[in-house]
Amino acid sequence: MPIIINIVLNILIFRHVRSSARRVQPAHSVITATNGNNNQQQKISGREIALLRQIIFMFTMFIAGWSPTYFLIAIAEVMQVNLIVYECMIVLCEISVLSLIINLFICNHELRNYLFNKIRVCFVRQ
Repeated sequence: MPIIINIVLNILIFRHVRSSARRVQPAHSVITATNGNNNQQQKISGREIALLRQIIFMFTMFIAGWSPTYFLIAIAEVMQVNLIVYECMIVLCEISVLSLIINLFICNHELRNYLFNKIRVCFVRQ
């Protein structure tokens, strides 16, 4: 169920970005002629490609971090699972969440500048 929710939200985000880009720059379409018919194909902008990369990275981290835990829960219903395996899966989940947070700080310049400014204010003498 969480994977389905993640996919649906990512699709909605991408559709919103794509529609807003078409409203802002409607002239980014290419007309190609095939068999006498005019077909209109929309170019994918660099912003949309960057967004797709982010969505794919986040989805991959979500799958890599949480799928083993869900599988382990299903396996634990059938047979006994060692406590060390549970702890390893928890560490894997934490690593995936940490990688998403690090990615957020690396890629979101506005958030990074906002936080750095807030931290600088704490160290300024009054």
